[in-house]
Amino acid sequence: MIQAIFEGQFDRAMGERRMSKGINKLEKHVIICGFGRIGQNLAHRLSRHGVPFVVIDASAESALELKLHKYLHVEADATDEEVLKSVGIDRAKSIVIALSSDADNVFLTLTAHNLNPEIEVIARGEHPRTEKKLLQAGATQVVLPAVIGAERMADIIIRPEASNLLRCVGHESGVNAELEEFEFTADSPYVGRTVREAEDLPSTEGVMIVALKRQGGEHLFNPKDEVIIEAGDVAILMGPEADIEQFYTSCIEPQKREPATV
Repeated sequence: MIQAIFEGQFDRAMGERRMSKGINKLEKHVIICGFGRIGQNLAHRLSRHGVPFVVIDASAESALELKLHKYLHVEADATDEEVLKSVGIDRAKSIVIALSSDADNVFLTLTAHNLNPEIEVIARGEHPRTEKKLLQAGATQVVLPAVIGAERMADIIIRPEASNLLRCVGHESGVNAELEEFEFTADSPYVGRTVREAEDLPSTEGVMIVALKRQGGEHLFNPKDEVIIEAGDVAILMGPEADIEQFYTSCIEPQKREPATV
């Protein structure tokens, strides 16, 4: 019995140590505060896309779920400044605040913004009147699930076909369509070329550039064929996943040349 107790404590300590080491290695990551329905779906999606993240939730039940999925996590109160520091809020790219209480979300938004004024704060709000408070507290964007749900239902009634098309974009739909975004770097072989040239590659003919965002903030929806691609442009693409990956390899990722052999 003593051996079993010792081994259990040892395994728990080693698990916590591995978790801490993994969190300390994170850079430009996402912090998810709350592992309810929104936090769970967000974590699964970020995991599928290879985005580094860590979850904070005080629930023992959530901790078991997090361990099952092998997500980096801390079982603690997300509103605690020391907890936020322990998950690298100073190194994080974004923080998603999805607690069940609007009051806690406002307080946590203010705390996160004070600890790292540069971090992107995406906050959840249950009531529309909370949106203004969250923005004043430092939220970059506010998501109102109830409002989004109502708008989606209205779209199904008013614009059923357009709604079905948008719903078909994604892995879960079973339809071979994806919506993705990439940034053209200065090393991209297609900087200085036209949208038509980027789309006309034999291996990526199934991909369509539906929008371009310029460095200055200008958005070009359905850009014309003769539009010149510039370094720093963000392309929003739609098409089959395999073709989008080929597009990334050919148009955005710098071409890698094999060293010359003698």
